[in-house]
Amino acid sequence: MKKLRNWIAAYLIILASSTGCTSKDKAVAPANISATEAMGLMRNDFAVLLDLRTVEDATRDPLNGVRNVPATLIEKELGALPKDKQVVLISNDADQSTAAGKTLSEHGFKTSIVTLDEWKKANAQ
Repeated sequence: MKKLRNWIAAYLIILASSTGCTSKDKAVAPANISATEAMGLMRNDFAVLLDLRTVEDATRDPLNGVRNVPATLIEKELGALPKDKQVVLISNDADQSTAAGKTLSEHGFKTSIVTLDEWKKANAQ
């Protein structure tokens, strides 16, 4: 019985980590999801998508349906983001996405990441 309880506890910890659950004491790294998953979340109004690129890059090559919030300004935008939705971060820099996701996690947001390349491939016409 004790072994089963330990397995269940381990499963719940892994599940919490992979879904972006947060803790006030420790930031949780955002989970990677596919562009298809992100689009489904957005279509069903379960997520807001953020393009972390610079304003210049986002203006030159906009992503339809994705709000541009440069990674350097993520903390200033905390009050404008809905806490009841998942925040999907799109960037061409994995370190930048992870850092922004951890910042959001520290403030109670559930986050995930889609790479810019994957987003573009999934949305190519």
